Amino acid sequence: MNNDLSNSVYFSLLGAVFCAIVTLCIDDRSKVNQGTDAPLSSSPGGTSDEVSPIIIEAAERNGISVGSNNWYIMLAIKKAENGRPGCAFGIMHPKAWDTNLDTQAGWCAATIVKNRVRWIEAGYPDDFITFLGSRYCPVGADNDPAGLNKNWIGNVKYWFGRLRNE
Repeated sequence: MNNDLSNSVYFSLLGAVFCAIVTLCIDDRSKVNQGTDAPLSSSPGGTSDEVSPIIIEAAERNGISVGSNNWYIMLAIKKAENGRPGCAFGIMHPKAWDTNLDTQAGWCAATIVKNRVRWIEAGYPDDFITFLGSRYCPVGADNDPAGLNKNWIGNVKYWFGRLRNE
């Protein structure tokens, strides 16, 4: 089979699978706060009473301190993504998708930390959440057929401000 045709078929199938997964996440939001995935509180500090210990451990394991800007960005991403268990932070990498809260939170934390370094190395273009959004949830991405990624930066900024300041 021709390479271009092979790639076209692959990406078409990948797009169809993504649409099915997104539909499952949207349709299954009632289960978001069941089990160990405690609801996020808007209280400052994000103590273990308000946030699952799994999220705290994943953040700290990846270099994010509770109460730091990166901490509040991580919590804001979880609120903005509003995913069901297995996709709570919206991480779509095959090794993280449809796994568990620890894996999703860990990948989210690592992504924030790595992109904070990239942002600094790039000379602080834009604000950090905008910079992160262009990588975490890029507008016009092939895996965003409904165009929902355009809302990500605004939603994360909203939740960051709310969680950080209340």
